Amino acid sequence: MDGGGGWVVLLVVLGLLVAGLIVWGVLRARYVKSLRDKGWRFVTSPDVSIVHGLNVAPFGLGFNRRVDDQIIGRTSSGVPFQAFKYSASGVSAGDGYVVTMPLPRSLPEFHTFPVTVNRSGIRATEFSQDSGLRQIGHDAAWVRVAARALDPALRQLSTVTTPQLVVDHASLVGLGAPRQADQLQAYVEAMALGARELSAEGLARFQTEAPPRELSFYQHPAWIYRPRDDAALQSVAHTSGGSNHQAKDVMIATDGPIAIVALTHHWTTTRTVTESDGNGGTRTRTVTDHHSENLREFHPSFPFGEFKVNAGWFGNKREFESVDFNERFTVRAPDARFAHDIFHPRMMEWMLAVNPPPFEGADGRLTISCEHTVESMETARLFLLAFFGRVPRYVWQNLGLAVPPVPLVGSVEQQTRLTEVLPY
Repeated sequence: MDGGGGWVVLLVVLGLLVAGLIVWGVLRARYVKSLRDKGWRFVTSPDVSIVHGLNVAPFGLGFNRRVDDQIIGRTSSGVPFQAFKYSASGVSAGDGYVVTMPLPRSLPEFHTFPVTVNRSGIRATEFSQDSGLRQIGHDAAWVRVAARALDPALRQLSTVTTPQLVVDHASLVGLGAPRQADQLQAYVEAMALGARELSAEGLARFQTEAPPRELSFYQHPAWIYRPRDDAALQSVAHTSGGSNHQAKDVMIATDGPIAIVALTHHWTTTRTVTESDGNGGTRTRTVTDHHSENLREFHPSFPFGEFKVNAGWFGNKREFESVDFNERFTVRAPDARFAHDIFHPRMMEWMLAVNPPPFEGADGRLTISCEHTVESMETARLFLLAFFGRVPRYVWQNLGLAVPPVPLVGSVEQQTRLTEVLPY
């Protein structure tokens, strides 16, 4: 193909792209108008805060959570609703829109959807498959009541699309809602029947804890999730070189005597590369490299001395009266007496039975080998709580605490099961 022919092909391709964009823009404008004609408001790029308080699968799962194309309106009976697109890494909210309607009180988790639909991530009990619908929750009495309350809505929804409803704290959630305006209107009118039934005063006896105020994690409402929070870097030890430091997928748990901060740290560095210019000379260019690291720290609310268990190669190694313990664990600590006070015979016996992964503490920070997941970090924290719960009272008194900040928790058998899921 000669040079002139190549330009013709390029111009044709560009013309088709422009035509496609024009068609898309026209169809998009018509779609938005069809929504606004119903008195609804359309938000092209909503903030992820519109899903604050939603914490039942598919919400509360995965990272990189995003929302798009929000529709805000009311049904003919005045029930407020919002519809939007939702996505998260490794999580499917199904095809179509997610629709939410507010409830006057927070209610227990409940899922109902056809047996032909596959939903992943739900951690609850299936109590029934009446009328071809799965009914899932944690309490049989509540599941029966919720299923009965939502039955009229489910019957009406089935005439529009495949019905999938979730009770998520103070919201009724519909999954897979149609996007076409008339069908979406029929969907929200049917769904409002369920919101009205769940708002009955007779259901007040099932009221449960309030929804989380921010993004959170499924069945861990005290954990906070922030897609990005660069200020969190101030709370963890991180690589300080380079530039454009960012903290993404931030997880914060402040419940209990040991807080958790975990995040993915992103940053860039630049370097100069010298290379041949193809003419016998050289040229230089600047290359930007992108880096990331997963960081996990546990922050105790109480003072404690420095120590390491099978962690690192530096520091004063301490030996104890148990040969088995010394063979299994390498303990390093600057204060010999402090180390022997902590690793007393009962502590050593317990650790031999539990066989934990490497962990250490210094400068108000604890680290332990675990995965970058809520379940693994919660397991690690439970081990740390059990560890500090076995520290003698006089050690705490020497640290200025009249009462141990952590109670004795977890049997050897329980902790053994916990640490089995931690990586080595």
